[in-house]
Order: sequence, then C-alpha cells, then structure tokens
Amino acid sequence: MKYTDKGIKTYRIINIFFALISIAVFLFWSKIIGFVLLVLSLFFLFRPFSDDEKQDNNFSIEENYTIDEMSQIRNEMGAKDDNFVLIARMISLYYMELNSSKYKSHFKNDIILFTTIGVLDAQIYVFQENTISIKQIRNIAERVLNQGNPLLEFIIEMGVLISKIEEPQFSLTDIKNSWNSKRKIIEQTMNEVLQSYPTNLPEEEIVKGHAGMFLNLPQSKKFREEIGIME
Repeated sequence: MKYTDKGIKTYRIINIFFALISIAVFLFWSKIIGFVLLVLSLFFLFRPFSDDEKQDNNFSIEENYTIDEMSQIRNEMGAKDDNFVLIARMISLYYMELNSSKYKSHFKNDIILFTTIGVLDAQIYVFQENTISIKQIRNIAERVLNQGNPLLEFIIEMGVLISKIEEPQFSLTDIKNSWNSKRKIIEQTMNEVLQSYPTNLPEEEIVKGHAGMFLNLPQSKKFREEIGIME
C-alpha cells in the first residue's frame, strides 16, 4: 500500500489520539490493558515509512498539526494551559524524566540531554513536518548552557523557535518580546514541575511513553545517533 504525505500525517495523528485513549484506559480502567495499548500506539506512531510505502507527491501539504491543536487535546484532558505555559510544562517534564536515574546514563553531557528534550517536545516539527532540524535544537542547547538558568532559557528559545512556525505573521522581534514578557510565569511553571514531579498526571504519562519509546525503539536509532545518545 502506498501512502501520500497527507496519508502519513493522518496515520500519525490517529495514533496520537489512540495514545491518549490508551492513557485514559490506563488511568481509569485497566493499567495492564492501558499500558499494552499505549506501547502499541506509540510503536506505530514512531514507525518509519520505507520509500516503497511512500507515494510521490508533486505538491506540498500546508495544513499543520499545531501547538494550538495539541493544547486543545490536553485541555480536554484537564490541562488548561496557554501555549507559553504548555511548552514550559512539557519541556520541564521531559527534563525531569530524561534526567532521572532511569535515563541519565544515555547522555554524556547536557548538550545531548537538552537536544533530546527539544527534539521530543518539537517532535511533530522534527519528524513529520521537517520544519525544525536537530541541528537547530542543538545550537539552542549549546547557547543556553552558558547562561544563568539554562533550562529556563532553553524553554524560551524553543518557544520562540516553535512560534516562528506557528505564527509566521509576526516578526521574530515580536515573538521574542512576547516570550520574554512571559518569563515570570514560564519560570513559575518550570519550578512547579521541578518541585512536584512525578504527580502521575495524564501529560506525564505522555512524556514517559514518548521518552521510553524514543530511547528504545530501533526505528528511532538514526535520530539517537545524530543527537549523540548512548545506547
């Protein structure tokens, strides 16, 4: 069977929804069934399509699965956040999960750790839309590690990078000013996660699932090698 770019995107979106349903099953019905369903949905979400499965396209797909849409999904799950808080929270959650004793040995330095966090947070744009590169995220990681609060600065710079895609009608200066104007609430959100993790909220299950699959699936090995993650 041949898949167009649009078909592959639809396939990924469907599996995101199945992952969310699996989390609901895990939390409110059966942990075993929910876990199995989550593993399956994440496996299919990250599976690569071979060249033989892809159909040539002579047009570019313009519609995006946006941060606003992801925010809407999480709002339905009870996480009613604006984009500033949402991105700050998700990056902080990835930081806590990947910096835990379970995964810390995979990262020989903080540049690799922060790059992995950014790739997972922006995975739609890195793996599907190809509008953000791993190199861009690594460059951000290298810049912020010399600053006073690297995680805070990383959140803000990643927010700017994502907003440039989501809000192309605004200038880069306006986007940077907007994110810097929210510095206080972003830092507050970050600190809340750092002080309370884990709390077993639905978005934490998403983070744990995505982190585990990305660091273990053979399909994502080439990305891990590009980032410099140790097996």
